[in-house]
Parts: sequence; structure tokens; C-alpha cells
Amino acid sequence: MRRRIITILALSASLLMVASLASAQETDAALDGVVLQGKGKLVAAGHGTAVLDMGGTLHLRISGNVTITDLAGNARIAIDDGLESDVADRASDRGTTVVLENFTGTVKVRGRHFRVRAEGRMFLVAEGKGRAFLHGRGWWRTRTNRGTWSGIHLDFES
Repeated sequence: MRRRIITILALSASLLMVASLASAQETDAALDGVVLQGKGKLVAAGHGTAVLDMGGTLHLRISGNVTITDLAGNARIAIDDGLESDVADRASDRGTTVVLENFTGTVKVRGRHFRVRAEGRMFLVAEGKGRAFLHGRGWWRTRTNRGTWSGIHLDFES
């Protein structure tokens, strides 16, 4: 009798584990390409591609490529590769683009409307209002949601 109970419990536990794994896979698949809402702050880490179209402040630590485009003409960009720092505190012209290839370091951007495309291994904190696209492998969280990078679009606002 005791063996039968242990066998039934073991089978039940196995079925529950399979069901929870299937549910997790369905949830990840359901989030692919879906727009999620978040409040004011996006934190993400991973390896892949991140595209942020936003206004506010972005702190990015990366080993890879970064392209920053100032769409409003008022972005302030600080770049630090650990050897030397470059701070562009002046208002740039609308459409000004900064390209960093094979860059390892930190980038801080503050402005009313800018777009950043980052490819590589990164950690980022974005505060303000905007939209992010994350594709690759990693995790993300806003004040109201969290998940994994899977080609997901995120809208966030204060």
C-alpha cells in the first residue's frame, strides 16, 4: 500500500512538472511580439539587440555596438570607455547620430526624444516614456511586468 501511494505521488508530481513547463512555454510564445505596458522604468540585461525610442534618461553598460540618434535636437550624451570620457553637454542638431563600434563601457543619454540601437552584451536602465524592442537572450522588468527577451516590444511611461 505504501509503495502504491509513493508511486501515485511520484506520477502526480511528474505530471504537474510537465504541465507547468508547457504553461511556461505557452506564456513565452504568447509574449513574442506582444506590446506590454510598463510604468516609467525599464531595467534589462542580456545579449542581443535592444532598440529604444524614448524621451528621458538611458544608462547603458555594453560590450558591442551602439548607435544613438538625437531626434529632438537636445540630447546630452556621456560616453565612458574606462580610459577616457567624452561628454556632449551641448544641444546637438536634430538627427545627429553617434556610432560606437566594438565599444566596451557606459553610455548615458538624456533628452526629449532619442533612439538608441545597441547590439551585444548589455545592462540598461531606461527612465521616462518610450518604447523598447528586445531580442536575444536575457531578462527585463518594468515596475509592473517582467519577462525574458524574445522579440518583445515594451511601452513604458512615467
